[in-house]
Amino acid sequence: MQSPAAYPKPPAAALGHHLLIELHGCDLECLDSVPEVERILTEAADLAGATIVNSAFHHFSPYGVTGVLVIAESHIAAHTWPEYGYAAIDCFTCGDQSILEALEHLIITGFKADTHSCALIPRGAPATLPRSDAAPAASHLRSDAAPAASHLRSDAAPAPSLPRSDAAPAPSHLRSDAAPAASPPRSDAAPAASLLRSDAAPAPSHPRSDAAPAASHPRSDAAPAPSHLRSDAAPAAS
Repeated sequence: MQSPAAYPKPPAAALGHHLLIELHGCDLECLDSVPEVERILTEAADLAGATIVNSAFHHFSPYGVTGVLVIAESHIAAHTWPEYGYAAIDCFTCGDQSILEALEHLIITGFKADTHSCALIPRGAPATLPRSDAAPAASHLRSDAAPAASHLRSDAAPAPSLPRSDAAPAPSHLRSDAAPAASPPRSDAAPAASLLRSDAAPAPSHPRSDAAPAASHPRSDAAPAPSHLRSDAAPAAS
């Protein structure tokens, strides 16, 4: 097995450093086993002095493993391809650089790699990152935040008023200035039908005072009754 390469000199000061490790000719059974991959990374983190916060590992079908250790200093991740005997490892830390040096040695040894190569990448050089003294406030507390919704803003358009003085007129039956309702009957209306009018022709009278005298039975001017009915008739023949 190839001996670990000399650890590269740390680059100029940075917020963190990312160590990329390429492993070739690794143990095939180890590359396809979740418990083995997890064991190698966990032991390497412990021995290197990293603080493990959480972990997640997954086995792919038909083969291959991906695993991540979240550490207080950042993370350690492994991705394996058993069909190629290859593993890609990346370790990121913003802590002591000696952690990366220990991780490199322990991981190479754990996967039993025949050959390997490493690259160290600085992340976030402070000289290129202007910094304010305080973290920006949440947007709802910042004076330059997006304006609040109109229903929460003091300068928002006034809410519609119900009713509004310039609103459409209310229906006539609800308005004080509406045309007066029809008044049945009206004093200035056309005269009613004659049967209801005081100046109509008088109704017929039954009986009328100026009517022809009714027939009288008997009448004083009638023809004399037959003699056998009259008291002044001549005595009958004897």
